[in-house]
Amino acid sequence: MILRYIRYGLWFIVCIVLQSTVFESLRVWGSKPDLLLIIVCLSALMRGSKNGAALGFLFGIFEDVLLGKYIGLQALTKMVTGYLMGYLKGRIFEDNIIAPMFTAAVGTFVHGFISFLVLFIMGSGISIGDYSFILSTIVFYNTLIAVIIHWRLHRPKNKDFLSSRTFNW
Repeated sequence: MILRYIRYGLWFIVCIVLQSTVFESLRVWGSKPDLLLIIVCLSALMRGSKNGAALGFLFGIFEDVLLGKYIGLQALTKMVTGYLMGYLKGRIFEDNIIAPMFTAAVGTFVHGFISFLVLFIMGSGISIGDYSFILSTIVFYNTLIAVIIHWRLHRPKNKDFLSSRTFNW
């Protein structure tokens, strides 16, 4: 249990450093991936809603304190996203390559939608056209990177990573 917390702490440090240095220079159409969000979504997929919400809140609040403009925005949005993505646990075969891609895409869209709503309510003056374009590029970026992170976080239990048994509705 302690090792899991240490591992999440190390993942947080690595992700924050990469997000604020390497991926800052690798922007695609003004967008960069949200590595912390990918970790939250994939952890929620593997461990459930409670773990996803707790990890989302912790990663979000630390991100807000270190890099954020609005304290609490990332904590709220990542917590809700982690909680919602936790409902996929047991419904998606997590050893398949499609599972992390689907989870990252849906989680990024949910996170972006909640962020837009909160910023709109706060009167930030953000336009839905600009935000939807940026969100679509982040969804694409996160979806691609999620496969790599999923492979490092969760080694498949079987050798058939491209199995056809993906959804277990």
